[in-house]
Amino acid sequence: MNQLDKKKEITELVKKCIGDRSITAASMDTGLSRNKLQRLKTGVFAKIPPLEDFAALTNKNANPQNGVTLDDFKKILEMPTIQTDKAARKKSGEMIEARFLGIIISYLNKKYNSYTIVNRSSDRADLTIMVDGLTYCYQFIHMSPYIVNPDKFSNIIDSCILKAVKINACDGFNIVCNNHSLYEAMINMNWKIGIKANVILVDYETFSVVESFTLN
Repeated sequence: MNQLDKKKEITELVKKCIGDRSITAASMDTGLSRNKLQRLKTGVFAKIPPLEDFAALTNKNANPQNGVTLDDFKKILEMPTIQTDKAARKKSGEMIEARFLGIIISYLNKKYNSYTIVNRSSDRADLTIMVDGLTYCYQFIHMSPYIVNPDKFSNIIDSCILKAVKINACDGFNIVCNNHSLYEAMINMNWKIGIKANVILVDYETFSVVESFTLN
């Protein structure tokens, strides 16, 4: 099990343990801060939390929900974590880009009768196409769907704006992402840089475009 999968398992178990209680109620029951509980519930933590946090969650006086016990957390924590080397990370990145590309190509095939893919160069977006003499660029942004903290999005949004400015010769700039919270943050951002742009939300499971929004 890799680190991301382990975090996902922990997050799902924390949600189950909290049940239908509010974060405030769960905080009062467990003695854990609301901020810590929110991070545990959404998976926003860089390192796997210590066993003490899960002991506080599952203590019988903490009113754990749905029969979740400390042993359930121990089973996950004791699973060996696979460390990915540089080559593996590169391969993973290539697989992610291929997934984005497959979804967008399918989307473009439905949207346009004919288009031409432009050869990619270092200063271009992840995908550039030409339609009836117009150039459209697509920038892929992959992020874990469990990240919901808006503070994590500012650097990504800034980099998208800089990329759009750098390749401002295009007639339309498209930001393609797989994180719904990031998508929401982007459609509410101030885009006033004189370049027409869209934000596109994709779903890996259905292999499709879920939503798209034109930025002002």
